[in-house]
Amino acid sequence: MRKLCALGAAMSLCGCTLLPLDEHRGAATIQSFKSAIQCEVAAVASEERYKHFHLSKWLVKASLDMTLINTVSGDTSGIATVVSASLATINPSTSLSGKFTHSGHLDFAIAVPEALELYGETCRGPDPSQTRLGLAGWIAATLDEIKPEHHGGLSYTVDVDVVASAGTRFGFIFSILNTINSGGLYSREGVHHLVVTMAEPLPPPIPIPLPVHVVGPVTVETEKEADAKKAARPAPAEGKPGAAHARHPALQDRNLDRMLQQQAPVRLAPGTSLR
Repeated sequence: MRKLCALGAAMSLCGCTLLPLDEHRGAATIQSFKSAIQCEVAAVASEERYKHFHLSKWLVKASLDMTLINTVSGDTSGIATVVSASLATINPSTSLSGKFTHSGHLDFAIAVPEALELYGETCRGPDPSQTRLGLAGWIAATLDEIKPEHHGGLSYTVDVDVVASAGTRFGFIFSILNTINSGGLYSREGVHHLVVTMAEPLPPPIPIPLPVHVVGPVTVETEKEADAKKAARPAPAEGKPGAAHARHPALQDRNLDRMLQQQAPVRLAPGTSLR
């Protein structure tokens, strides 16, 4: 009966483990990562000695892979058959072993002016977010050594989990590894791959003029006439195509995308290894 209760608790945990997770249980949420990044960026951008970098105009883009691995193992001899939506049927007098991996990926932009407004006055010190993230220290280290005209952007990569910690700024800290074990039957391991890139926006490409050869009678519309036609068009109604919010420029910056691709995790098929 004791084994049955333990197994039931393990299966319940596996069945409800989805992304994003409840931060009050010490698990990772998207907001956890976003708040920490905003705080760390604001801590550096508000420093007087970095004013000549004009960091408020820089673009910041983050890539987040959230992975949870739930493992159930143990001798289930004498346990009645149980059917779960997230576990295979378990028969009596068999050994139980299962691994269930939940993964999610997200790319998102961080607006530096918004980060400064939220945390510019409160995030300070060597660990401004009190999460052990280390992002602010890396940004400051590159700005101290490379002049603005030579700085081509930076990226920062960390593989961590999130652990609840009372008394910290956001109520959590980043940990190298967080494994929750329940009596040898159930364990939960979080491995989250976070990449933060930051750079000045690239200048728009210079259009190359192309030779135009006019053949036959052609009516050329003046710039003033084109502007008048554009102004006469009705604005798209809210909720209809064309009325979507403008995307943050960081999401389309080629330099940030290049740095993110360089830090993308290598995924191996089961049974393979790197040598």
